[in-house]
Amino acid sequence: MDPFAAMTRVLASDSSMSRPATFVSAAGGGVEIPVRVIISEGEPISMIGGGRMVSPSVVIEVVAADLVGIEPGPGDVFRVAGGDGGGPVVEHVVRGDPRRAVGGAVWVCEAPPR
Repeated sequence: MDPFAAMTRVLASDSSMSRPATFVSAAGGGVEIPVRVIISEGEPISMIGGGRMVSPSVVIEVVAADLVGIEPGPGDVFRVAGGDGGGPVVEHVVRGDPRRAVGGAVWVCEAPPR
């Protein structure tokens, strides 16, 4: 196994770094796939003309091997359990085109809460 993929698996399985979630494809079919996700929130700064724009965002990272044969896309949903899995479930809707990172081992999706 690729060392980056192995590291990602370790981080995704650590309950202090990740949360349990369910992936639901916008394509339908009713298939729900259990995954673990790492959520990061930030405010990326974009340069537009001569100004700067700060836009809040939520990024969800999911181990690509958990979604074998599936490419997340706009409209897909991650239902993320709050806290240690005991809090309320929050739905995050993917927008834009997710990309692969960490040598292809991770899907990175911009997915603000609904």
